[in-house]
Amino acid sequence: MTFPPGSGPLCARTSGETGILEHPRLPRRVTIAVLVVSAFSLFIPALSVHFSGGSSSRFAVAELNPQPAPAVSFYSEELIRPREMQLSVHSATLAETSNGGLLAVWYGGSGEGRSDVALYRSTWDPSALKWSRVERLQSRHGTARDLGLFIKKMGNAVLMNDRNGKLWLFYVTTSIGGWSCSAVNVQTSLDEGKSWSAARRLFLGPFFNVSTLVKGIPFLYADGSIGLPVYHELINDFPELVRIGGDGAVLDKVRLADGPSMIQPWIAPLDSLRAVALMRQSVKEAGHVFVVRTSDGGQSWSAARPGALRNRNSAVTSLRLSDGSVIAVFNDSDLDRSDLSLARSTDAGESWRHIWTFEHGAVRDKAGAPAEFSYPWLLETRNGTIHLVYSHRRTGVKHVMFNEPWILAQGPGQ
Repeated sequence: MTFPPGSGPLCARTSGETGILEHPRLPRRVTIAVLVVSAFSLFIPALSVHFSGGSSSRFAVAELNPQPAPAVSFYSEELIRPREMQLSVHSATLAETSNGGLLAVWYGGSGEGRSDVALYRSTWDPSALKWSRVERLQSRHGTARDLGLFIKKMGNAVLMNDRNGKLWLFYVTTSIGGWSCSAVNVQTSLDEGKSWSAARRLFLGPFFNVSTLVKGIPFLYADGSIGLPVYHELINDFPELVRIGGDGAVLDKVRLADGPSMIQPWIAPLDSLRAVALMRQSVKEAGHVFVVRTSDGGQSWSAARPGALRNRNSAVTSLRLSDGSVIAVFNDSDLDRSDLSLARSTDAGESWRHIWTFEHGAVRDKAGAPAEFSYPWLLETRNGTIHLVYSHRRTGVKHVMFNEPWILAQGPGQ
C-alpha cells in the first residue's frame, strides 16, 4: 500500500519518544482500529512464519573462519574523516572485496533523521592501507524514485557478500513518522559496489509493512540463503530472524524473543546448528546485553535473559573466532556511550572477560559532555584480519584492525 506524504497511519514513536499519535485526518474510531490491528499483528508470535527444516536450518560453517589467522600479533587504528565527510555520520557497515580490501557504508548528513541524510561509501585499499574519497551511494530521492514511494528519511544499512559474488545492501527508510514506521529496502551489486540494482522493498510485516529495521550482520545458511537479523519498534520492541533466498525473496522468519524492549540482534553462528544472539535493550535505564540461543539452526530460540555484559541502550557486535570463542564490542557503561570495550567468551557467551578498551569514558566533547563512540561492526576477512568500525563522536568513522593472536595476548583486566 502506498501512502503519499501526510496520509496513512502515523507512527510517531522513535527511540526516546513515547507513543503513537492519532492521525490528524482519521476519526478516532479508525485510529483505534488501526492500533488494535497493529497490536494483534505484533504481539501474537503465531503470526511469525517458522523456519522449514533441512539445509535451510543449517548455518554455513565453512564461511565462519575460511583461513587460519596469521601467527604474528598486530593492532592498528585510524580515523576515517576526509574533507568530504558529512557533518554527522553514524552506523557504519563493512564488506570484504575480492582483493582483500573493504567497502564501508554509513549514513550521514546534517543530523540523524534529517531530510538531507544519505548513504555514503568509501573503500579501503589493503596495499596502500588507505581509504578512498567518500562518495554518495544512495539518497532518499533515489530510493523514492526506485520504489515509487515518498521517502522521508534514511537510517541503518548492513552489507554482506554471498557465495556467488553478489554484494547485498539492506537499509532502513521511513515514509511517515519516526523510526517505528521503518521499512527495509535491498539493493545488490555484481561488481563489488561500483554499480547497484534498483532499490526494492522487502515485505516483512502484516501491518502496512512498517516497523522493521536492521543493524546486525547478515550471514549464510548451508543452502545459500541469507539470514537477516531484524527488529521491530512499533508498540512492542522485539527481534526476529528473516531468511531470504538468493533471488531476494523472503522465505520465512522466526521471532527470537517476545520482548519487551529488545532490539538490534547480532547473531554469531557457532557451528552448523548452534548460534548465540546478543541484543540491546531499547530503554534509557542502565541494563545488560540480553542473550538468546539456538541449537537447531535458528528454528527456535531460548528464552531471553540478561547476560554478563553491561549496556545502556546501545548496539553491540560479536564475532566467532577460529578457536570457537566469541568476542563482543559494546559500550561498557551504565551511563552513556562513551566507553567502548572488547570482551571475550570461551563458553558461548555465558561468561565474559574484559580484555581491551578502545575508547575511554573520561573523554569529553567541546561542550563538556561525554563523547559518543557507538554502533560497532566486526568483520573478519579471509586473511584472518579482524576489522572493527564504529561511530566516532558522530563526526567520523573509526577503523581498527587486529587479529586473533593479538586478542589471545591480552591479559585479564586490560
